[in-house]
Amino acid sequence: MLTIICGEDSVSSRDYLLQLQKDYKSKDFEIVRLGPDELEQSVLNLSSRLSLFGQKRVFVTENLNKKISKKTNLKLVKLLEKISKNTAIELIDWEDGVSQRELKTGKLGKTKEFKPIQNIWQLLDSCYPANMPKFILLLNRLATSKNEMFIFIMLARHIRNLLLLKSGAGLPLLQPWQRAKLASQAKSWQEKELVLFYDKLIGIDIATKTGRNSYGLKDSIEVLACYYI
Repeated sequence: MLTIICGEDSVSSRDYLLQLQKDYKSKDFEIVRLGPDELEQSVLNLSSRLSLFGQKRVFVTENLNKKISKKTNLKLVKLLEKISKNTAIELIDWEDGVSQRELKTGKLGKTKEFKPIQNIWQLLDSCYPANMPKFILLLNRLATSKNEMFIFIMLARHIRNLLLLKSGAGLPLLQPWQRAKLASQAKSWQEKELVLFYDKLIGIDIATKTGRNSYGLKDSIEVLACYYI
């Protein structure tokens, strides 16, 4: 059986994955983590043999979507088809920030999608110079202790996309209307300011992960808005 956990709200989807693994452990399952390239050699062979003390196994992998192509990796597609039909095999794939419509697995397996909170798009659309009051108002309405990491990730991804467009790089995974909307917003920015904004966001991410961010994510975003928006 194949279960795919996906969605642009990667924070919530990751939390769901961790909780799902805890649930399996409570039922005496052995969690086997595999890289995408290890599936073919490991899943079918290991699933046919009992683990230590007769435990059942659940296999966990990440970002298979990047590896799937019916033209270049037909073998992996066929393997996933086989796994999805085999009730004796439990395979969970977590996709980081990938929406269900972007999945290349079609109707294979069971999908659990975590969509972003609707107002996040209004916040991102308001992120341009000389619009600080509206941006901060939306941020304060939207942000909570539970979703501020998600907001930060979405904002960093958005600024990165604006920077790529501003520098002339393509964004092939986006729909034409999404590119057009981003291109319109990018015109409000100077490339130098986008670079500085993105660098500061990376610095906040590093400080947060190393426990050196004394402000918290929401307040850090608000401080940056005062300088760049």
